[in-house]
Amino acid sequence: MEFSQLMAISGESKENFEPFLHEGLEDFSSAVFKKYGVKLAHILPEAASSNKTVDIQDLLLKASLGSIFRVAFRVELDNI
Repeated sequence: MEFSQLMAISGESKENFEPFLHEGLEDFSSAVFKKYGVKLAHILPEAASSNKTVDIQDLLLKASLGSIFRVAFRVELDNI
């Protein structure tokens, strides 16, 4: 399905999709995912060296949610 067909079906204008069409989105999202990867890379060894337990599912959920909000809404949750 082409983009013009999606717009016709949804009734949305191109301006509403503009942030997702920009060719820089891939670079931006990659940088965001790397940033959250670095945060996790600092948290996990620190917890391991201090013998603390880490809820890895919660940590990964927060990293995923934070990166999605940053890419989609340009809002930094700072939840990790």
